[in-house]
Amino acid sequence: GMPLLIESIIASFGQLLNVAILCALSFIVFGIFGVELLKGKLHWRCAAPGFDGVGDMDFPASDEFDSEEACNPDAPSCADGSRCVYFEEDPGADTVSFDSVLKASIWVMQAATFNDWTDPMYLSMNAYSPWVLVYFLPVVCVVGFFVFNLFLAVVYDEFKRGAEEEERKTAEQSEEDREAAEATTDSAEPLLVPAAADHSLCGRVARSEALNRVSTALVVLNLVLMCMPYADQPEEYERAIDQAEKVISLLFIVEMALKLLGLGCSGYWRDKWNKL
Repeated sequence: GMPLLIESIIASFGQLLNVAILCALSFIVFGIFGVELLKGKLHWRCAAPGFDGVGDMDFPASDEFDSEEACNPDAPSCADGSRCVYFEEDPGADTVSFDSVLKASIWVMQAATFNDWTDPMYLSMNAYSPWVLVYFLPVVCVVGFFVFNLFLAVVYDEFKRGAEEEERKTAEQSEEDREAAEATTDSAEPLLVPAAADHSLCGRVARSEALNRVSTALVVLNLVLMCMPYADQPEEYERAIDQAEKVISLLFIVEMALKLLGLGCSGYWRDKWNKL
């Protein structure tokens, strides 16, 4: 359930840190390759109609004539006879750039999320060579498919280990309960301890899967309520959301009270889900 998943993520922080370091190294390595391959290439772009300046590295063209269409000054391919000139900034207001390792690494990070990663690739193909695919495709395959999935693998491994540990504890608890029941049955004089029985009932409720599911449902519902406010909302709408949030908070207090009665203070705080 949700508590086990949260505990698995917390327990895997150390391993996730190692994966994050590997991920950062991948960004830097591919960023270095990008700088060596494409440094300064994206400054050359087709000028919009009406440009009559010099447009070289000493006298760059004005941004108002920037068509955002990359070109190769050694083999111009601009349409409508426009010139391939040099602009001071890279495309996208200098956001798509391979002029430094930092800027290139930021693009590698973006490519790993598969968000508009093809735009810099097409610009580079026009500005340099179609063979830059040899650089871009490994970035997506290695960083996007392999390195990022390591995060999921680490969390899944910890989740699986936690599920096995929980099953083992459940089996041990069931065995202890069975032995205690047999001992009570074989006893000559049954013990009447209603207070302990009541405490055991609270303990069963506090440890029940049903209460965990209700708790998870309340968390999700509370998250939905937090997403519902918007600017200039009606006062009635705002009051309704406020009342619903108060009811959710009251239910959380009831849940906490049940767990404190059933598990005790120390048992309550040993649960990582309760600490959150």
